[in-house]
Amino acid sequence: MGAHLLIIETEAEQSLIQRQASGEKWWIGGTDVNSEGTFYWENPNNSMKFTNWYAGQPSGGTSENCLEMLILGGWNDKSCDTPTYYICEK
Repeated sequence: MGAHLLIIETEAEQSLIQRQASGEKWWIGGTDVNSEGTFYWENPNNSMKFTNWYAGQPSGGTSENCLEMLILGGWNDKSCDTPTYYICEK
């Protein structure tokens, strides 16, 4: 349907999403599957200019290749096999 996981590009967008999605953890559209430790949006040519990593994150490891937004808005790298909510945009 032309949608993809959410891409957060600015602090203002992060604040808006954080207010609307509070109380849960959410998958967002970042990954480092192609190059460990180098996160990008959707494809390797779409680098992250804004980040909101939770303290101590990304923690790395080849099994943590997907990006979740935590309850308080910070980002965490997590195993892609972990069931959780997700936010898409079109």
